[in-house]
Amino acid sequence: EPPQRVTLAAFKPHIDACPANVLALGIGVCEQLISIDMDSEAPHIALSMGTGGGKSDTVALVIASLVRKGCERIDVIDPKRVSHNWARGLPGVHIHRYVQGQMTAIHNARLVMDSRYDALDTDDSLVFSRHVLIIEEQNSLIEDLEQYWDDYRRELSSEERGRTSRINPAITDLRYILNKGRQSRINVISIYQRMSAKAAGGGDARSQYGAKILARFDHQTWKMLVGTTPVPRSSRIPGRAIFVLG
Repeated sequence: EPPQRVTLAAFKPHIDACPANVLALGIGVCEQLISIDMDSEAPHIALSMGTGGGKSDTVALVIASLVRKGCERIDVIDPKRVSHNWARGLPGVHIHRYVQGQMTAIHNARLVMDSRYDALDTDDSLVFSRHVLIIEEQNSLIEDLEQYWDDYRRELSSEERGRTSRINPAITDLRYILNKGRQSRINVISIYQRMSAKAAGGGDARSQYGAKILARFDHQTWKMLVGTTPVPRSSRIPGRAIFVLG
């Protein structure tokens, strides 16, 4: 059995012992450290956790760990606006609470990625600092982006509307980053109530998450995201989740 409780005092040495590219997440069975190499194993991580599953606390651990390891920039997309007020003022952390700012943050991450690939085209030995895009409540974010874009297009003339994509460009940018972010060291960490294809930006985008963390999930969600049988029982213990790699 995993431990019933893991304290910060017990876990902090694991965080400090991991290299900068490895994200320590928890303690599993037989006291095994659960961690992810963000450069090779899984550049993009998804949390699919129902209410009470520990989403906000897990994301807080991730943000704190990244800051401690000297991550250059962490953009936190926070549709609820108050989920990570505790992180205000931390070095490198930028919190985006409103749709326009959230769209800009996602687009800027794409621009950074493109500029890094331009640099790699000249010198493929370059190693970049880490840039992480953390998307809280992505189910809500996608709905907000779609509604914002529908409202925006409605205000355009019929001619302008015909030249404007029906898809919010932030969703297109996110798909682009998920497809190409690894070598440029741009990582996406998305948090869902339930990781549906729609919330992920499409089925192809959902497949780009190399690691998934599931808690408070139902039978259908497990079969959709993992597919193995028998389907494990979702724990009701706060903070306990199942980690799936690959």
